Amino acid sequence: MQNLRSCDGVLIYFGSATRQWVNMKLNNLIKAAGQGRSKPISATAIFVAPPESRHKERFRSHLAEIVHVPDNDYSPLSSFIKKIKK
Repeated sequence: MQNLRSCDGVLIYFGSATRQWVNMKLNNLIKAAGQGRSKPISATAIFVAPPESRHKERFRSHLAEIVHVPDNDYSPLSSFIKKIKK
């Protein structure tokens, strides 16, 4: 929680973790607002990485941008990086 109170951006890596674990991390983002954050987190994204699965392809969230990385092409992360640099 200390990291969430002081960070500018959050990138959740969704590799071999379960969907429940990712949802737990998103819930921590919600809790961070009530734990003493002085300003909103400027960028939040879920980095969907291999191994591929049907559940990951359909994963959606209203709390974070979903970034799929096809064939090791990391260019979709550029929008997340731009938000942090602001």
